[in-house]
Amino acid sequence: MHRALQALPSLDHYLSRLSALRERDLSEATTAEIKQAFFDAVVICPFVAARIKSSDIGRAFYRARKNPGNPDDPSQYSYPNPDQTKVHRLRANLEDRPVFYGSDLPFTAFLEVRPGPGDEVFLSEWSLHCTRQILQLGFLPGNMPSHNPWFRYAVNQHLAVARHTESLGAYGGHIENLYQYVAHLFAEEESPYPLSSMLADSSLYGDDVDCIVYPSQGMRSEQCNIAVHPRVIDAFGELQRVARLEVVRVEQTYRYKLHQVGYPRNGKIQWEAPTRANTNWNGIKLLPFDQRGEM
Repeated sequence: MHRALQALPSLDHYLSRLSALRERDLSEATTAEIKQAFFDAVVICPFVAARIKSSDIGRAFYRARKNPGNPDDPSQYSYPNPDQTKVHRLRANLEDRPVFYGSDLPFTAFLEVRPGPGDEVFLSEWSLHCTRQILQLGFLPGNMPSHNPWFRYAVNQHLAVARHTESLGAYGGHIENLYQYVAHLFAEEESPYPLSSMLADSSLYGDDVDCIVYPSQGMRSEQCNIAVHPRVIDAFGELQRVARLEVVRVEQTYRYKLHQVGYPRNGKIQWEAPTRANTNWNGIKLLPFDQRGEM
């Protein structure tokens, strides 16, 4: 690492490099070209994942799908199968390299699929029953809203980076600015997400990271998304239930109807009418009992 640090230019020149990289159009570039452009500019990318104890993993998390082909098939609510469906590049994956996109709040997952009037949105609840530590990497800006549930995690990450940069002398400013730069990429980069998707793929498929956390654009960074490697879902994930929603109107809020709540049984989703019990998801009231709600 010391040799890589010595290859860094002056801080002003380094910041100019980062700015030029941000402005560069890489939308048609190959993954190899994107990676080359990134490391030509940044030289080093010293992000360290956190090891989360299995005993600390137990919270529910949520995934949304819009207009799935076969709503009765439980596999429709997991990550896409690259052998059956074309997997497109999104924020945290490259083409044909699927990840499980979700959030720890149901409304965040709902908004991330950007539904329109008439769309059916299937909101699924999942749990993880891990028997080992999970390697988690956060790409979280330091200026996230303080009411974001991941705010304290982000603050602690930035404090750790600040402590580390103190030991790097003249290179500390480079690393601190690079950390902020990459975190903001995950919050702000526009589709087709050339830099952030490359970094996410390198983490999940290259560095054995199990999941990454980054701000939700749909929620203006007030909540976060979680992208999980398929191996974690295959080994530890369990589908709990699915809510079948119909979007009625989109204005300042989303107006929707809840038609059914389904549970995986015997390889199929068994649908039920909504009740007070099955619309209360771990203390989160999915919507009022009159079967209409707003997000």
